[in-house]
Amino acid sequence: MRHHRIAALLVLFALTAAVAAKAATDQPSEGVPVLSTVNPDAAKAGALVTARGEFLDKSHLAELFLSTDKTDVKVEIVEQAATLVKFKIPAGAAPGRYGLTVLMAGREPTLLEQPVSLAVKP
Repeated sequence: MRHHRIAALLVLFALTAAVAAKAATDQPSEGVPVLSTVNPDAAKAGALVTARGEFLDKSHLAELFLSTDKTDVKVEIVEQAATLVKFKIPAGAAPGRYGLTVLMAGREPTLLEQPVSLAVKP
């Protein structure tokens, strides 16, 4: 009798593990947008810039900003793919060094400062 209970528990455990494994693979991978390079790293207002990294498509990255400790300037995204985002430096962007900040797409939009920067030339 005891062996039957152990066998039933093992079968139940195996079924639970199989269901959990299937559920885990059915879920889309949740990636966090990360910029690793910016080219060129210095440009004038109006110029086109390419940033490369991971999870940069529209399902992960909703908006992109040039940021300082005092201001955030939204850029115009002109092209977006999984590993790159091309954008224009806004015409009104003041000269100076800016960090890049992404607004994550999704139910809970989150602003994330990126480990790259861009200089806007006069």
